[in-house]
Amino acid sequence: DYILIDTPPLALVADALSLASFADLTIYLLRQNHSHKGVIEAVNSIRDENKLPKIYLLINDIKPSQSISAGCRPPEQGGLSVKSEPALS
Repeated sequence: DYILIDTPPLALVADALSLASFADLTIYLLRQNHSHKGVIEAVNSIRDENKLPKIYLLINDIKPSQSISAGCRPPEQGGLSVKSEPALS
């Protein structure tokens, strides 16, 4: 059995942080062309400080005509630093 808890965005309220001790993993939802770069920077900070368990990023509303890799740069060149883990099984 799985229980999903939907909370407001972390930038608005701290509900997700107060429920973190009850979670096995965290799925952070991003929307293409809507979520700001600062959101990923905040997720990186939360991950680095171990505030939430196993953070996975889910990007929705991806348009087939747009490449999500266009403009991606390595962190040393100002790109985003997102550590990846194996996919959920």
